[in-house]
Amino acid sequence: MLQCTDRANAFAPATGWTMNVYHDFTRDEMKRLVLHQLSNGANFIWIGHNNPGEISRNSCEPAISYAVYDAYRDARHPQHEAARERLDTHLRFLDVCAELQASVVLPIGYQIQMGQAWNSRHPHDVRRDAQGNVLNIGGVSASFFSPQYRRDILEYYQWVQEMIVRQYDNIVMLNLADEPIGGDYSAHAEAAFCGQYGFGFHDAQDDEERQISIGHFQSTYPVEYARWSAEQWARLNPHILTTMSFCGCMGRYQAMMPTVERLFAETPENFAVTMDAYPRDCNEHIPFHEDELIMLFSLMRYLGHCSRKYAKPLFIWTTGNLHGLGQGPDPERACHVGDGIANQYSLVMQAKDNGACLAGVAAWNYNTRGVGCYNVTSSPVVFTPDALFAGISGTQDTVKAMMRDTPARQPDVLVHLPERCGEAMIGRIHRHNHPIPIVPDLYHLDTLGALAQTGVAYDVAARLDPADLAGITLVIIPTDTCACIAEEDRRR
Repeated sequence: MLQCTDRANAFAPATGWTMNVYHDFTRDEMKRLVLHQLSNGANFIWIGHNNPGEISRNSCEPAISYAVYDAYRDARHPQHEAARERLDTHLRFLDVCAELQASVVLPIGYQIQMGQAWNSRHPHDVRRDAQGNVLNIGGVSASFFSPQYRRDILEYYQWVQEMIVRQYDNIVMLNLADEPIGGDYSAHAEAAFCGQYGFGFHDAQDDEERQISIGHFQSTYPVEYARWSAEQWARLNPHILTTMSFCGCMGRYQAMMPTVERLFAETPENFAVTMDAYPRDCNEHIPFHEDELIMLFSLMRYLGHCSRKYAKPLFIWTTGNLHGLGQGPDPERACHVGDGIANQYSLVMQAKDNGACLAGVAAWNYNTRGVGCYNVTSSPVVFTPDALFAGISGTQDTVKAMMRDTPARQPDVLVHLPERCGEAMIGRIHRHNHPIPIVPDLYHLDTLGALAQTGVAYDVAARLDPADLAGITLVIIPTDTCACIAEEDRRR
């Protein structure tokens, strides 16, 4: 089994910032920005992803993705020059990082998005909702089970390896996708489901076991995507670590789609899990609430448990901008720099307390235009960019020490999140055209305040393996019903 530091050891413990690279950056400007981070505690640079997975010179979050490759390789493509500029900009930035001996995480995708041009060429190869409509979750994605998608993405991966990765020894990890969430009811997905279970999506009707099968398939859809993608890279470049950065909002509210524990259990050795973990993980105009922190701490203990159990490296994105620090119209309720500092320490403490193989912590985001620590324009803020940067950067040496030296405690309590409960819920509502069934009360993690606030050592797990119960004196199952708990887990 992979030891958690085998692939991440070259740059762990890592702390730093995520940052975006814009086409109008000069080489000197790039050098100044990287040095600003390195001289204030960072020891790696995480390049921000391409959100959405298209090409636009005005994008707030530009990066490399399939759409860039698609336009770059075709001189007649209307966005060929924009794609060439995007690639040249990022290669220039990688040159600067190599000159400054900065380790880099390189993003190469967003969700499963291939770009509008690809979607137009392959309309039958995109994700669909339960009613057959094109599924749009922050953009249209390809169906992961489409043979056309798999052929094209593998060609793209080979291009990334030859054009970029092979040229830069300082690329220590690839972020294959950001926020892959939700399921797929396309013909390709149904064919895969039918091959596994022997019936189609609409054959489930009111049969509970069949509904649970649909829920399982949909919730593990992003897990299968992560597994397959990492396996392709293991063949292309067995030395590079891969990751996907998953949505902490889905993780804390639902822990399904993707099923969190399976991200650790069912992905290969060259894959690390990354999860964003901000105090406020949605509308930056709303200050965060105590319940969100309770759920966030429980998510971190869940991630710590899974990282320890499966010996998988874990990376977390902490908050370093307006988006993660809710402001709102009332300055008295707005979050301050101290909330960002507390976010760094509390997340590391929760994960390490549960034995996480914590390899890296990156603050989101240094310079996203509109909402970054720098370049914020979208809302009044109660802190200055320099104060927030100094506060977050000032934690990084201590965070590195915490990542190295914090011992795990033996938990007394185990919070069990039965997968079948979530799968049953997803299966029941799959006919109601709800692409991401976010069910805030599914596991009632907000009721765990007595654990989160008192410092009790508690595990969070979806599976109940015998080793998980060693030393446990209390098991909490925070669901409305225990009817869907597997018989084997009942006996345990």
